[in-house]
Amino acid sequence: MKKFLVMVLAMCLLVLSSCVGTSTPPSEPNGGDSSEETKEQVLVDDNNMKVSFIEIFEEPSISGAGYLRLKVENKTDKTVTVYPRDAYVNDTAITLGSGVHMKLAPGKNSQAPFIIFYGNLGITSKDEIKKIELRLTFDDENYDMIAETETLVI
Repeated sequence: MKKFLVMVLAMCLLVLSSCVGTSTPPSEPNGGDSSEETKEQVLVDDNNMKVSFIEIFEEPSISGAGYLRLKVENKTDKTVTVYPRDAYVNDTAITLGSGVHMKLAPGKNSQAPFIIFYGNLGITSKDEIKKIELRLTFDDENYDMIAETETLVI
């Protein structure tokens, strides 16, 4: 129960921080900064989606957690919600969360970060993360699965 309350509190902080401090992340994709583009590592590119790894970054106000920023492009003709599944950090299962679901209209993309709870793994900073594995699921508005990635390794 205590872990659940900590996770709920972390999610609330994530929502609050995304509402208060959103000036920098949204400007980066629209700003056309070529240095940001060169950092992208394409993980999957098929008929349904394109997923690229952007970065892992930390939020000092949330101890034992960081953010995984992926750029996800919806190539389908449906509005989709993207969910992370089966996530591992350094071969240990973790919970990947998001303060707000990543919902994408047809042809649109997002870089909304997923929160990584790694404090209970004995990891104290993002620099100790050697490998992240996860799958992403695309669901339509009726929660029917449209697509799912193979395991992505970062």
